[in-house]
Amino acid sequence: MDKQENPFEYRIIPNNDWELLWWAVSDTNRVVRFAKHNEWKWWQECLFFLRLFLLRVIPVVTVVTALLWLIIITLIAAADLPNHTPVEWWEVQCWNEWQFLQSFSSKWNYLITSQLRGLIVGLFFALLIGLFAGLVVGLAAGLSISLTYAFATGLSFALSVSLSFGLGVLFWIGFSISLSSGLEVTIRLAAIIGLLGSFSAGLSAGLGGILANLIKALPGYFNVTLIQNPYVRWPTINTSIFIEKRLIHLTQDQPQLGLQFAYFLLYLRPEQRNLALLLAHAGKAELMNRAAIELDDSELISIDTDRQGFIVPTEWQAQINAAKKALVAAESTHLISTRVSLFKDFIAALEGLHKNTQQVPEKTWSDQISMTRRINWYEFYTPAVAAWLKVARERLAVLELQAQMLEPIAPNRYQTGGALSPEFNTAVFMEREDLIDKLSILLYTTQNFSVFFLQGQRRVGKTSLLKFLPVILGKRFELVYFDLQGSIGSVPDFLAKWHAAFAAHFEIKEAAFQPGTSWVETFKGLQAWFFETARDREVKIILALDEYEELHKHLQKDPIQAEEFLGALRHFTQHQSELSIMFVGLKFFSELKDPNWNEFFPQSVPIRVEYLDRAKTFQLIEVSQLEFEPGFKERIWELTQGHPSLIQKICYELVQSANREGRRQLAAADLDEALRTMIYIPDNGVTDIFWTQNCNLDIDKEIVRAIVNKHPLPPDSRLRLRRLIEYGFILEEGETYLMRVPIFENWVKTFG
Repeated sequence: MDKQENPFEYRIIPNNDWELLWWAVSDTNRVVRFAKHNEWKWWQECLFFLRLFLLRVIPVVTVVTALLWLIIITLIAAADLPNHTPVEWWEVQCWNEWQFLQSFSSKWNYLITSQLRGLIVGLFFALLIGLFAGLVVGLAAGLSISLTYAFATGLSFALSVSLSFGLGVLFWIGFSISLSSGLEVTIRLAAIIGLLGSFSAGLSAGLGGILANLIKALPGYFNVTLIQNPYVRWPTINTSIFIEKRLIHLTQDQPQLGLQFAYFLLYLRPEQRNLALLLAHAGKAELMNRAAIELDDSELISIDTDRQGFIVPTEWQAQINAAKKALVAAESTHLISTRVSLFKDFIAALEGLHKNTQQVPEKTWSDQISMTRRINWYEFYTPAVAAWLKVARERLAVLELQAQMLEPIAPNRYQTGGALSPEFNTAVFMEREDLIDKLSILLYTTQNFSVFFLQGQRRVGKTSLLKFLPVILGKRFELVYFDLQGSIGSVPDFLAKWHAAFAAHFEIKEAAFQPGTSWVETFKGLQAWFFETARDREVKIILALDEYEELHKHLQKDPIQAEEFLGALRHFTQHQSELSIMFVGLKFFSELKDPNWNEFFPQSVPIRVEYLDRAKTFQLIEVSQLEFEPGFKERIWELTQGHPSLIQKICYELVQSANREGRRQLAAADLDEALRTMIYIPDNGVTDIFWTQNCNLDIDKEIVRAIVNKHPLPPDSRLRLRRLIEYGFILEEGETYLMRVPIFENWVKTFG
């Protein structure tokens, strides 16, 4: 939803005490929130309660009771009641004195002066009992529910008890004390009042609720809007008032406002939860319908609800997720053939969704008699998905035409940047059987999960391998991937985002991050949660931390906590078999000092990600579906030595060239042009990363220049040279050294 002013903003700060008293009668929830907002302690609630009772409740009850008392006095005088009722009902003195009173004013004055004591007694007991009842009920609510609810219930109960007794039983008892002829009549009056009260209570129980709701509904029934309607005005309506369809139409006319109203009902009108979800679906479907023209993937989501009768089916959710995923991927790729393929997947998911929206679920008898649940919310989505299908098919036709024009010779499936995805890049993912076999044997045969270290140069396919690993290993394993590069600002930030990545992977929405007093305490909370999730779901979990060196930078800021933290990681991996940590990066543990990683993970299992071999290199080149002159593929192999990212970039440009020129047969000159276009440029995303990140010291660059130009190595360069050899950039042949990849050497000669 776009950010805009919310007309349903729920004000919890009263303008004055009188408004707070009105909330206590009409909307106790606001009083609860008001008390919670003030963060009162129990004694503060009591003081505020007493102040309101003494300064506001007492005046209200006194004035209302006194007015009713005057009305009754007036009616007795006007009707000459003592002369029209049995004599024994009245005290002898009272009845005799009444006979001498001839005028209405004299009778009225007599009642005023003689019955004042009854009024005072009635008020006294009403207010006393109201105060006592409010305090007792408030205390009980505070002990059993919460302090904030105690204030609200105590205040509302005190007001209602005071008014009830002031206007009812206690007033009449007080009145009878000075007019009736003894205990017998007092009991008789009390019995009459009790019978009337019982009758009133029964009538209220039978018809009062319906009547009250109708009274509340009628003022706004004939001019219903989303902002002005009975549900907004009265929080206590707990039944249907037959305006559901009108609210649905209004929500479809103003979906943003309708969703705000639905959320208002959902959180602040719990009795109308069904209506809230009905309107939420109506608003969401209309927004989806309007977003079809732009295929706005942000609106391709479903309402999350746990209410029976309104839950989006699992199959729906899977189709929505598949459609959204395909659409996002299609819009983000520059490969026209891949975009066409993804759009076909997108349309297939929409077609399944459209079919399901037309399958009305069976309704129970309770659904049939419910004003909200008998309305079929499924139908809201049918025209919306149909609109998406129409636009998507039109877009696909345009894309297919573009593909015929841009790729008449061969589809371009190569990826020039970023990790490969099992959903969209299977054709160009070259399985590393040796690595996969090694990982599979370790994961399936090792009883006690441990620490794995996936090491390799940048852009050689470490992340791509991780992305494909869950597909390769099967359902028994879950890999939770977290890329640390440029994404964490501190160790606590790392722990919070690690928690978020884990929750997102397993779609755990209710998990709240609970930071501890130290890094170790926070991690202990995480590890318990990780372990419980693995056990509950009966899977082995691999926690993959890509570019793990980023974490080391932040650990160095507090070496003491850092050693405790790495010690906790080691202990965690050694004392359970459900989870393993996989560190992924370039640097070896022995290179990371203060803290010294090698001391904590000597038992780690190293797995090196190398370049492709000759056969895999040829296989990747042949994905292009082009024809090459003899020696063409061999030359790519010689230049790249199987570096996967360099091969992808070269082949991408070769396919582009073939499609531009409309020929399938390529020669050596085409390869030279592809190298000039994609490789021998200052920033190609591979060699420039080697030069700036792996040769990050001046001595590193001096070593590489010396090797490239066949010059003597600079002094004191042995350790840094050994580092470049271990990383696999430089080969050692007897007493001489050379760059492993000729392209790297040629690039350094030109740009280094």
